[in-house]
Amino acid sequence: IASHIQEALAPATLPKRKDVQTFATVKTGKMQGGGLCDCLLRDGKLFFCAGDADGAGAKASALTAITKTQFRLAAAYEEEPERIVTIMKTTIDKGMHYFVGVLDLASGSLKTANEDYHLPLLMINEEVNRLTDEEQLQPGSLLFLYTDGLVYAMNGEGKKYGEKRMMGAALQAMKLDATPQPFVESMMEAVNRFMGNAEQTGDINMLAIRYTKG
Repeated sequence: IASHIQEALAPATLPKRKDVQTFATVKTGKMQGGGLCDCLLRDGKLFFCAGDADGAGAKASALTAITKTQFRLAAAYEEEPERIVTIMKTTIDKGMHYFVGVLDLASGSLKTANEDYHLPLLMINEEVNRLTDEEQLQPGSLLFLYTDGLVYAMNGEGKKYGEKRMMGAALQAMKLDATPQPFVESMMEAVNRFMGNAEQTGDINMLAIRYTKG
């Protein structure tokens, strides 16, 4: 059940545009940990969300499904990320941690709200940093959202992939190709090399967003 829910949670492919590019992928672990990366377009703005549920299995996946539904419902009529999070919290009070961002594609203005979750990466000119509450994105800026399954991925020796390796892989992937699909595929290849044949418990969700402004 959890596996089917997680597959259904994969974000829809956005239509091709001149001002933004996106690409997402999901690698499901054996415990279906309830990870989420999603985005949608409305009225010249890109709304995006990443999150993780506490625990694993069907309950966590169901909570993630509710979170995605609430995010999309709130983003259908709200434009401020703080308001979107407030609405989401009316249904999702406990057990889910998530981040919401709203990018104005005309101006590059980015606003965010964080509900006890790690901040996405912002990469500009081969520099990797964490997002702040508000950013003014320049054309070529790349945002990278991911779930905990990426940094907690284990190899056969029981070692975690970790934050440091993830940041290094992100920098290398950006140098190779900063467009979303090659970037995400490079990140997945890097973590797959580290994991080898080790079976993973958690899901690995990734979403890359490149602001191009046309």
